[in-house]
Amino acid sequence: MGKNSGLLLKMDANFWVRCYLTDFEKDLFLGAETRKYLIERLINCFTSVETTPPLPLNGHQVNWVLTLSETHVVLYCARENDNFLFLWQNTTAKKPEIIGTIEVDEQQASLWMEELRFS
Repeated sequence: MGKNSGLLLKMDANFWVRCYLTDFEKDLFLGAETRKYLIERLINCFTSVETTPPLPLNGHQVNWVLTLSETHVVLYCARENDNFLFLWQNTTAKKPEIIGTIEVDEQQASLWMEELRFS
């Protein structure tokens, strides 16, 4: 899935959130985690200054954001031209690969944070 992908979060009654990468025609299950963990890690990605050195990944300098349960898919983030580039990596494949990306500009990041804070 390309840069026009979105993130779909579905929460159950126990606050367990299933995460999907969507291109608005099909959804790819990424994994699941607690609501609290997801909200804290995503908001932290948008608001904090990273103190660890970035890692090279797929031509980008990225920092780890979170790892999802069940599938062990990892989310990394790169800051490029005032945008956030999220890279989802499948770490359970024989050769770890990027399975999708989402590009979020500053305005979209503000909307994401507002939705996350009030969810």
